[in-house]
Amino acid sequence: MHTEKIYINTVISFVSKIILLILGFISRKIFLNYLGEELVGLSAVYSNLLDLLNISELGIGTAVQYKLYEAIASKNTRKINQILYESKKIYYVIGTTIFLISIIMTLKLDFLVGQLTFSPMLCRISFLLYASGISVGYFWVHKRLFLQTNEELYLVNLADTTINIMVSIVRIIVVIVTGDFLCYVSLSIVQAVLSNIFINIICKSKHPDITAEKPEPCAETVNLNSDLRYVIPLKVSNYIYKSTDNVIISRFLGLVQVTLYSNYMMIVNYMRLFYDQLMNIIQISMGIYMNEVNSKAAIRNKIEVLNLINYFISSICLVVIGFLSSPFIKQWLGEKYILPTVTSWILAADIFVFMGYQPLSIVYNVTGRFREDRNVTLCIAICNLCISLICVPKYGITGVILGTLISDIISYIYRTYIIMYQYLGYKISECFFSIFRVMSNIGMVIAAASLADIFLPWYAFHEFIWSSIFIVMITIVINVALNFKRKEFSDMLVYAKRMVKR
Repeated sequence: MHTEKIYINTVISFVSKIILLILGFISRKIFLNYLGEELVGLSAVYSNLLDLLNISELGIGTAVQYKLYEAIASKNTRKINQILYESKKIYYVIGTTIFLISIIMTLKLDFLVGQLTFSPMLCRISFLLYASGISVGYFWVHKRLFLQTNEELYLVNLADTTINIMVSIVRIIVVIVTGDFLCYVSLSIVQAVLSNIFINIICKSKHPDITAEKPEPCAETVNLNSDLRYVIPLKVSNYIYKSTDNVIISRFLGLVQVTLYSNYMMIVNYMRLFYDQLMNIIQISMGIYMNEVNSKAAIRNKIEVLNLINYFISSICLVVIGFLSSPFIKQWLGEKYILPTVTSWILAADIFVFMGYQPLSIVYNVTGRFREDRNVTLCIAICNLCISLICVPKYGITGVILGTLISDIISYIYRTYIIMYQYLGYKISECFFSIFRVMSNIGMVIAAASLADIFLPWYAFHEFIWSSIFIVMITIVINVALNFKRKEFSDMLVYAKRMVKR
């Protein structure tokens, strides 16, 4: 799977994300102290509302990458430029549309956010500034997509991380010195513009033949619209699925509760940031690999190894969220920001189940199986929204997360059936055994970690650090003991040894 590029992309991605993670936690603490809980909560709600505007992208990036896989594998520069030219035109329209719609949305912010305790003008201007940062990003996104699909994600990460560090430092200074929310928000536009200009310069320098200009007329054409009718429901469902929680919590429970929830989600999102980077690297490499080698047996072997790697990662994430998130919040922000234990564990279960079916989603995306996902995924997302709306008045934040967890379980079962049974040719019994093995393994991990948790000290910061390391190590040891005899485990070690050598 183009191992050298995978290693470069993985190392650079993880280093850049560690830097951003440290900077993010420092920034959050400062922003809560100088801006207050409600403004930080308002910022989180705006992010979800802007995801609604982002829905106008309607999965074009997925369709563009799917078209680029074959063109890059065959080194067809003319076709690459044609694909990028067509996508650039669409993205220009999207960027403009997002800003125009955001102007209309400012008229109904009180309905979308709930009762506002700030000046309506402050809320409207800050929302427009957030929207401008999103809108501007679309004018260069086609070059970003090309670099990602060409397995040069490390260049994108270097550009984004460099600009993010610079802007974050300025943002912290501005907040401490002025405490001005509008100045804080304005810097998001600066960050979007600088990042994309930087990426555009890098792309021109590395690939001068990739111009994204209108190519000369040719008999071969590129039609993005044929895939869009299938990926549009996917994009709509992803919004309902990922980006409505803060809006629902704000509407029913208030902005302070949004802040409590978003503190935990910040930990989850940083985990997801690392995880998504890894999955994106694997997906791009799998896309090119599967266009070069047409063998379901080979794909099946890759998926088995990937499933095991994925399980090791997701089990660690479950333990971190379930056992460590509340003690970390206490050490980081204070005891008043801690959510009930049941809430953190439902959140942990959700991230575990979500990660569980991502290797199967990779096969979906790289084989262009958008049609099969169209209606089912949208139904699952609507189910998530309905359960959240029904449960939030009685169970609060826990009810909102419960809706997402139930939807993820349905998605896990559905993708297992479609990819493992229908596409890769597994028997139904093998599919059930695969799920059962994961559930039994994670049950033993939780039991061992729970026993350790009873005796571990969490009071001082150094105690928290050592206790956290101990629980994570227990998770790894139990997983190794349960899986070391499997062939996939041996293959996983081979990949790990190659990475260490490089």
